[in-house]
Amino acid sequence: MYRDDTLMQYQSYIDSGKMDKTKELGDNFQRDLKEMVNGLQTNIPDVGIYIWSCGEDANTHNTQHTIISANVFDKLGNDRSVGEWIFDAVNGDVKTYGLELLDKTF
Repeated sequence: MYRDDTLMQYQSYIDSGKMDKTKELGDNFQRDLKEMVNGLQTNIPDVGIYIWSCGEDANTHNTQHTIISANVFDKLGNDRSVGEWIFDAVNGDVKTYGLELLDKTF
C-alpha cells in the first residue's frame, strides 16, 4: 500500500506523539516509501516489489493497511494478485509492480 493509513498513523505517533492521519502525512509516507524502494532496488539486484492501492480515501488518498480484509487473490495491480506475485517469485519469475503509484500527486 503506497499510502498505508495505519503505518502512517504509527509513524506520526513516533514523530510527534500523536496518532494522526492527514493528506500531508500520506504524502510523507508515499515519499518515504519511494526512497525506501529506491534503496532496495539499488542495493538488491532484481528485487521484486508489489505496490498497490486499495481502499483509498477520497479526501486524503490514504489507503487501507496492507491487505487486511482483502483477498490475496484479488488483482490489486497490473492484473496480478499478491498470491500470484508470490507464486511467480517463488518459481523464479520475480517481478515488480506498482512503482508508478510512488509518483502519483494529489
